[in-house]
Amino acid sequence: MAVYERVTSDTGRGPGTPHQIPVGGARFLSAEPYAGGVVPVADLAPGAGEEHLLLLGFPADSITVALTLDASGQIARETLTDPRHLITLAFAYPETADGTR
Repeated sequence: MAVYERVTSDTGRGPGTPHQIPVGGARFLSAEPYAGGVVPVADLAPGAGEEHLLLLGFPADSITVALTLDASGQIARETLTDPRHLITLAFAYPETADGTR
């Protein structure tokens, strides 16, 4: 899995410069606000095409997360906001020998 991250604390200057994060899936997920499996506010909405949008809220921490899930249920994109940051992530998954991800 490849993770491409943009971070900004001033959206007037744009979304930030993209950087690839060298991290595996399990390690990445362990650092996310939803890692503990408890999400105070959650909703699933239809997205574009076969995508779905999983909306997560952590009001006590002033954090929101929007996860775009592809047709197979994998995270394609993530947008995370907190009081001082806008973080956007894009995910790329390697294909297996049979052409699946």
